[in-house]
Order: sequence, then structure tokens, then C-alpha cells
Amino acid sequence: MFALPYVKFRAFVDATNLPLVGGKLYSYEINTVIPKPLYADPALGTELTNPVILDSNGEATIYGDGLYDLKLDTALDVELWTADSIAFDQSDSAVVNTSIEWVSSTAATFVDVDEFTAVGDQTGIFHTDRRVRAIHTGSTRYGTVVSSTYNAGPDNTTVIVLLDSGVLAADLLTATVGILDSINDSIPRIVPLLALDNVFTGTNTFEDDVVVDAALNVTGSLDVDTNLNVDGSAVVDLTLSVGTDLTVGDDIIVTDDASVGGDLVVVGAVDAGSTTVDTLGVGVAAPAAGQIESSGDIDSGGHVFAADGFAMPGTGGETLKIIRGVVDSAGAVTEGSGFTAVRNSTGDFTITFSTAFSDVPSFQATPVGSNRSITIVSASTTQVNYQIRANNDNALANNDHHILAIGPT
Repeated sequence: MFALPYVKFRAFVDATNLPLVGGKLYSYEINTVIPKPLYADPALGTELTNPVILDSNGEATIYGDGLYDLKLDTALDVELWTADSIAFDQSDSAVVNTSIEWVSSTAATFVDVDEFTAVGDQTGIFHTDRRVRAIHTGSTRYGTVVSSTYNAGPDNTTVIVLLDSGVLAADLLTATVGILDSINDSIPRIVPLLALDNVFTGTNTFEDDVVVDAALNVTGSLDVDTNLNVDGSAVVDLTLSVGTDLTVGDDIIVTDDASVGGDLVVVGAVDAGSTTVDTLGVGVAAPAAGQIESSGDIDSGGHVFAADGFAMPGTGGETLKIIRGVVDSAGAVTEGSGFTAVRNSTGDFTITFSTAFSDVPSFQATPVGSNRSITIVSASTTQVNYQIRANNDNALANNDHHILAIGPT
């Protein structure tokens, strides 16, 4: 590291050209009146007083960190000059200088592995998402500001950081921030400002996971190779293609086709307004609330589950479920599920549903072969009793038969 271009800072009295004995050199954060320390050593381990008092030769050995605003006064507090945005070069011939990237150096007090405090209200400097450099005795750690709050007290600003590696420690000395303001940075955009309000235009392709904290609005197509997670609602004017899982915290509306390779989890409604919601994949999770609406086909590569039954369209349509199976002549269930069967006596059978219907279901039993008829004796929401008889003499007879029950859930 090096100090200013001269070995020592030196000042003179203009009128006499004699050394400025007892002169006072003040140092500040640029564009502020917040004091910023200068140092007595190149390791920036020993802070000097602010102001730095010049010796009997009008000199002082000073080292700095990044950019400073400076002010020089006489010993009697008469201002001589000010200088803005003075850069202290901390590089040597073998090291690329990066000190110009870091500004607003301030004394930092260690609090926790991810927390420090600084004097004064510095929330405007240490704001969310800005890069931060934490200088310790003999080490430096880099990270990003998560939050900063201003409180009354000796250490007024509390800063929480997410470090790239390592943790903050008790030997923390100073903290600086990246020269770019993360709120209004000066970096040119290679692509349109897509993420500022989650409004995407044109064709957009992402080769990794995409997470949207609020609503998503796409006026073109959106192609995501892996997961897409949207906390709010999602509106896509054209096609939506997701390589694996799609999770939407509210409604999703797709004007054209939607293709999802993995699970589809939607809290609100799914509205495919044009053609198809295509290839949802095996193991599609049912929405926690809302409904799936489509004016075209819904093509699922796996099962479609409806724990509460399927709603029939039209005025007064019911929400129904279906029980079907085969019962042999001895009363054993050989096909189907959701019910049990028993033969009470010759030709007399009872079907009991594992889960009751909310109203008496429609029931049909069909004997295997000919010359047999079936009569329903009684039916309720939980079971149906029926008899099989021979057509020639109306006698009760045992026979294999199929059963079908349809009723409201």
C-alpha cells in the first residue's frame, strides 16, 4: 500500500511559504460531512485523529482507504481549502488496484457473525443489496447488505450482512461499501429492465431456476429450463414452457399453450384461455384452492385426482363419485375398490361403501351370463341390498355379477 504521491502530506502558509504548523486536515465520506478516518500505517490498523494535526514541519504521514473529501484549516480554525473525491491508491506494482471500487469507509463495531454497527445515520450508504467490505485485523471479508436500521444511541446504524464466505469477528475495524449504489446503479442493461416490476416482453429464456417475488406478467413467451416459482399471480400472453416444476402463489392465466415437465402447484385458478394446458406430467399436485379452467383440452401425463368428486356441468349439476367392481357367486370382491361385499344367503347380497355418499346413489348390478335378473331390495348412503333370481322360476340363485354405484360425494 502507498500513501499520497509524496512520502508525507505537507502544507505551507501561502503568505510566507512557511510550514503550516498545527494545521488541521479533516477527512470525510465523499459528498457528506460524515468523518472518515485516515490511518498511520499502510495496513490501516491505526486510525489517526480527525482532524489530523500537522507537526512542526507542517507534515503528517497518512494512509487512506478509497475516496475522501478533505478540508484543511489553520491551527486557529481558518479554512484554507477543500478537495472532493480524493483517491488514495492502495496498490503496489504487483497488485491490481481495487481500492477505487470501495468508498465510505467507516469505523465498524462487531455485534455478531453477520452484524455490525456504525456511528450516525448511515442507512443511506449501507442500504439493502449494496456490496460491503469488512476489514479485520489481518483479513478482509466481502458480502452484501441485507438490511440497515437507524436507532438512537451511541452506535446508531445497525447493519446486517450476508458474507460471500466466513463470518464477521471481534477484530472488525472498518466497513466500506461498493462505489455503485444498488438502488440507482449506472450499469447499462444488456437486456430490457425485466425484473424491476416483473414485466417481461418478447421471448425470454432462462437456463436455471426463476423465482419471482410478486406477480409475473409476460407479454411474449417464457421458457424456463428448470423451476419457476411465482409468489403472486402469473399472466402469460403467449406460450409458457417450464422444464420441471411450476409453483404459483395465486392465479395463472396463459393465453396460449402451457407445458410443464414436472409438478404443477397453483394456489389459485388455472385459466388456459386458448388451446391446451399440455403435458402437466406425472404426479401433478392438486391446487390447494381454486379451480382449473380451460376452454380447450387438458392433457395430463399422469393421474388426475379429485378427492371431492367431479362436478357435472350445467344448471343444478352435482359433484359425483363412482364405485365399480365385480363380485363372485360367493360374495367375494374380485375387481374394484372402495366397497366390501357379503352374500347373506343364496342369491342375497349386500354392498357396503367404504366412504358413504352424501345421498342415496344410483345403483346397478349386472349378472354374468343370461337367464338371471337382479332386484334392489333396499339402498342407503352406506350400502345396497339386492337379490339375484333365475328368470325361468324366479328362484334365488348365486351368480358372478358386476356392480356400479354413482352418487354425490
